[in-house]
Parts: sequence; structure tokens; C-alpha cells
Amino acid sequence: MRYVDIKHAEPGMRPAKTLFDSMGRVLVTSNVELNESSIQKLWEYGFEGIYIADELSADIEIDYVISPALRSEGLACVREQNIDACLNIARKIVEEILERETLMLDLTDLRSFDDYTYAHSVNVAVLCCVIGVGLEMSETDLTGLVTAALIHDLGKMLIPPEILNKPDRLTPEEYEIMKTHAVKSYELIKDRYDIPSQVKTAVHFHHENVDGSGYPDGLDAAQQSIFIKILHVADV
Repeated sequence: MRYVDIKHAEPGMRPAKTLFDSMGRVLVTSNVELNESSIQKLWEYGFEGIYIADELSADIEIDYVISPALRSEGLACVREQNIDACLNIARKIVEEILERETLMLDLTDLRSFDDYTYAHSVNVAVLCCVIGVGLEMSETDLTGLVTAALIHDLGKMLIPPEILNKPDRLTPEEYEIMKTHAVKSYELIKDRYDIPSQVKTAVHFHHENVDGSGYPDGLDAAQQSIFIKILHVADV
């Protein structure tokens, strides 16, 4: 298989992988030739590119870092703001990634306007886990880090839709409202005894910068945990 920018996708090309939307529904089936309609559908759902199968790249195999089924489960638990499910999915993500002998990280993902927040949270969770594996974190810490990633933006669901989904640049007043999402995310989990404090702290402060210019409290690098720093980098 080989990667093709969606702008260069042509009728007759055969996708190497089945592509799903954020509800787990099949958009394009593997090895079924693309047509103008299916290419347009991928455009509309925000795919930047796809893997195609052809003779030139027949011996190249690229696997998902997590399975499409698990990704769909993750999208669903974030969309439903199901914190209990997020805790379970975090463990599954860590288990799947640790079971892999080789990690092939594919940053190409579903990018539809309405469900960007959900897809983004799962992507950040995967990135956090891969970074944590590289830092030789324990499985317990990896699970906590992935949990923080899955729930770090749940507070956005409490932001007015006209601000959250505004296609244009936010006004200063709107941006101040948007910035409250980090605290709102924290407030959703602050009283949960089954969520470790370092997870809650990472969710609360995931928009802090190492130079102290972030929000909500302007913490500098010395005041930030490794969870906060990893989550912030992966989020960006």
C-alpha cells in the first residue's frame, strides 16, 4: 500500500483499508474501486489522504496503531461524555499499543467538522501513549496519561456551539469563554475518587505553557508535571 493525498485520488484506485466515520460506519470498503462519489464523500468527511493498494506498493503493509473498532469505541465514549467508558477505553488503548512489536504511527485521520473534538481526543490519547512508551513509563502511568487525554476536552461540550464551531477567528470575548473549557473538563472529574490526582491535574492545566504564558493559572515549567507537559505537546 502507499499513501495518496486526497487531492490526487482518482476513480479506479483501490483503498488498502476500510475507512470509517466517527460512528463506526463504513465510508469506503477496502479493495473496492473508488468513484467520483466516494472520493467526494472522503473530501466532505475531512480525509487528507488515503492508503491505496497497487502493484507498485504490493509488499508494503502499514497497520493501524489501534484497531478501527477500538477507535470507534473511543470516539463514542468521548461523544457521550461517558467517563466510566473512557477509563475502560484508556486501558484498552494502552494494552493494544503495548502488544505491538513495532509502532507505526499514522497521523492521517478522520477530520469532519462536527466531530473534530471527538476524533482529536482519541488521537491525542494515542500520541500520549506513544510518547509515554518512548519515555518507558509504567503501564499504570500510561493508562492515567491516556485517560487524561480522552477526557481533557470534555468541557468543550459545555461551550456554546456558536463559539465552539465558529469557522472564523474568535473575538477576544469569545476566546475567553473558550479558554474556560479546561476548567470545565476538570470540574467534571474533580470529585471522582477513582481518577488519580495527576490525571485531574493534567486535564486542568493542559493549556499551560512552559514559559508561563498559558492558562488557566500561568504555570511555568517547574510547576508542571510530566503528565501536563506530555498532554500539552500531544494536544498541539
